[in-house]
Amino acid sequence: MKKESTFPSLLESFFTVRLMKQKGASPNTVASYRDSFRLLFEFAQKQLKKSPTDLTIDDLDASFIGSFLDYLENNRKNGHSSRNLRLAAIRSFFKYVALEEPGKAAHIEIKQIFFCKIVRSRSFYAKQLLLKCFFEHHKFCNYVSGSIKKKIGSSPAGSLPFFS
Repeated sequence: MKKESTFPSLLESFFTVRLMKQKGASPNTVASYRDSFRLLFEFAQKQLKKSPTDLTIDDLDASFIGSFLDYLENNRKNGHSSRNLRLAAIRSFFKYVALEEPGKAAHIEIKQIFFCKIVRSRSFYAKQLLLKCFFEHHKFCNYVSGSIKKKIGSSPAGSLPFFS
């Protein structure tokens, strides 16, 4: 029978085996997940008075994770995107725990925590549209400029600074 894994060993194998080997996660994803767990450890240190090596899976129940996410939004002034990013990292870890330690039911509770809906104002979309039009306009101008250069080619006008 397989010996039950500790939280530190599960977290280590999550990063080394699951993210890096199995999923082939990018260095940016790994760094983002690492930062999420650093923040979680800082919060656990303050709230539970436990170091990361003393934490257990049972310490990280849905109530604790919910408090952590509230802390991110209210105390650290993180927006919904950052909160959702941290929650995604935690959910991914608990999915891995469910595969490695099926007896651990904490992942079911974590699934009950929902992502915040990110509402973008109309001005956000208007700015995006303006930027797209701006870049499309420059692409068109560069295309026209390039086709003029090709047509003029070696003519004397081609050596003018206006066409270079």
